[in-house]
Amino acid sequence: MVVGADGAVYVTDSFQPHILKLAPGGNSLEVWATDPGFGGEGPILDGITIGQDGNVYANTFATGLLFRVEMGEGGKAGRITQLKTTPGFEHPDGMRAYGKNGLLVVEGANAGRFDIIELNGDNAEVKTVKSGFKQPVSVWQIGNTAWVLEGQLATLFDPPEKRGKPGPFRAYAVELPR
Repeated sequence: MVVGADGAVYVTDSFQPHILKLAPGGNSLEVWATDPGFGGEGPILDGITIGQDGNVYANTFATGLLFRVEMGEGGKAGRITQLKTTPGFEHPDGMRAYGKNGLLVVEGANAGRFDIIELNGDNAEVKTVKSGFKQPVSVWQIGNTAWVLEGQLATLFDPPEKRGKPGPFRAYAVELPR
């Protein structure tokens, strides 16, 4: 989820092709944006953030897609555009805005990468900063450091006989390029 400048909360629905919104002072989530491209098998919509341009960005975990939802008049959802990611990415998860035209994103599951995405119109260049993480699920920026958080989703979603005992949860400090 992400909180807009006006206090609205935007949430991805990982099992429906919807971005939900809780308006300031509201008491229930409502469908804010929906698109057939948000759909697919397995967990779909996942990471969400608001870029410096004021638009909402969301990724799809199972299909590795990135979308921009233009912020319309009065906070309504505007045009939805699937961005062309190069070289593409695998199981994107947690995402944050970064600088004027960028996003920080982790690639979860077996990909195990932390990336910076440079946005240029409808193109999104994925640049891996560091790899080797075990199921990263989120990223947060403090100053010139990105904190990559590992999750243990297999302990939640694998069948009980495959889960095993969870190990320690870890957060890794990664210096951001200047």
